[in-house]
Amino acid sequence: MRLNIILAAGLFFILLSGCGPHYPTEWGKRLKYRKSFLFYTPAITKDEALKLGDYLSKAGFFPEKAPVRIQLNKSKDMYQFRIVIQKGKEQDMEFIKTTGLFAAFISRDVFGSTPIEVHLCDTDFKTLQVVTLQYTDKQKNKDETVK
Repeated sequence: MRLNIILAAGLFFILLSGCGPHYPTEWGKRLKYRKSFLFYTPAITKDEALKLGDYLSKAGFFPEKAPVRIQLNKSKDMYQFRIVIQKGKEQDMEFIKTTGLFAAFISRDVFGSTPIEVHLCDTDFKTLQVVTLQYTDKQKNKDETVK
C-alpha cells in the first residue's frame, strides 16, 4: 500500500513538472507565440487578443531566444499594452520613445487608432512607468506601417 502511494505521488510530480510554467489567473487567459505569452483580461475579446498577437508575430516581436510576456487590457475607451521589461528600462528615454512609437503603430494598425497606453512592468505585471499615446492627425495620414 505504501509503495503504491509513493509511486502515485512520484508520477503526479513527474506529470506536474512537465506542464510548464504556471501563471497567476489574474493575468488573464493566454495565447502562446513561440516561447512568449500574450495574456488578455476579461475586458478584451479573444479576437482582439488574436489580432494583436498576429500583428506582433508578423512584426517579429516574439523572438525564439528571448521570451516576451505582454498583457492586453482595456479600461474605458483606452487599451493598455502591458509589457514585462528588464529592470531599469523604464528610465531609458530612448527605449520609452521606441516603445511609444511601436504602440502608436499598434493603435493605428490593430485597434483603429483607439488610444493606447503602454505600461512598462516588472515580472509580476506591476506598472513601473506608463506611456500614454494618441495619434495626431499628422501621424494618421502617414503611410508607414510596422513590417
